Amino acid sequence: MIHYLARSAHIAPMGDYLKSWGGPSHPVIKILTYEGLPTILPRGTYVFSDLERLTPAQSVLVADVRDQLAAAVDGVRLLNHPIRSLRRFALLRQLSAAGRNAFRLFRASEPLDGLRFPVFLRRADEHDGSATGLLREHREVDQAIVRALLAGIDLDDLLIVEFCDTSEGSGRFRKYSAFRVGDRIIPRHLIFSEKWMLKLPDILDPTAIAEEHAYLESNPHEVELRDIFELAQLEYGRIDYSLLDGRLQVWEINTNPIVMLPRDRYKRQHLPAQEQFADRIRSAFQAIDTGGPSQPMVSISLTDRARRMWSGD
Repeated sequence: MIHYLARSAHIAPMGDYLKSWGGPSHPVIKILTYEGLPTILPRGTYVFSDLERLTPAQSVLVADVRDQLAAAVDGVRLLNHPIRSLRRFALLRQLSAAGRNAFRLFRASEPLDGLRFPVFLRRADEHDGSATGLLREHREVDQAIVRALLAGIDLDDLLIVEFCDTSEGSGRFRKYSAFRVGDRIIPRHLIFSEKWMLKLPDILDPTAIAEEHAYLESNPHEVELRDIFELAQLEYGRIDYSLLDGRLQVWEINTNPIVMLPRDRYKRQHLPAQEQFADRIRSAFQAIDTGGPSQPMVSISLTDRARRMWSGD
């Protein structure tokens, strides 16, 4: 069995997928919430998702749970690490420093003198896209930060991101997405829009459909994507990216991504690509399922490290 862990408020990405696309032939995936995690756990595969939304203290506690499962060895497989896996900010900082991403990002609490405009604000640990439009001077950035603070957002949870125009003058933006599930890199989709912030496709002409089909068939960035997932130390998640002069520009890796929308949310011409992806990710989940006996159970206890973290010592 596969056990999928997420915050209680964010179980829909996996739950909705299983309701719409699971079916009797799908490997069994049981959703567990971090808040309701039992202290006696069966052996099996555990996917630690939603890591971005864990506080530092919660991350330590969940890491201890993971370590105690790992100590059981037989019949246990673990994907993602609550502490070692890189969050969005750390990953994008490393990619920028290495010259792989052409844009930079900063926490709003950092000095911002060297910004290359335009920029936009986004939350560090959420997946709702940009929090502003494009900002073209420091005064606009300062005003946007003030509005965010008044809305109750912590300064360290605000990122200032330099805009990277991947349309390359065509007026058409592309967002590539691919999943990693265990050892497999699976192209998810290639969506097109005239808007720079892409969530859903708004261009579904024959050219776009053909280009997406070629992407799904060829998996052209598999080697580099695997390298980036390894850098992030993530075995499960969805990477979103684009291309600039043929070079990957990574936007994020989401550890609790929407897997698939319900069938009726897709337009007719987009359904064949969804069916293709559904087959591939079902097979990938099957491959990570340990499939062995769940006994004996693993008892989870509070470690001294977690106790110190929660007590503030």
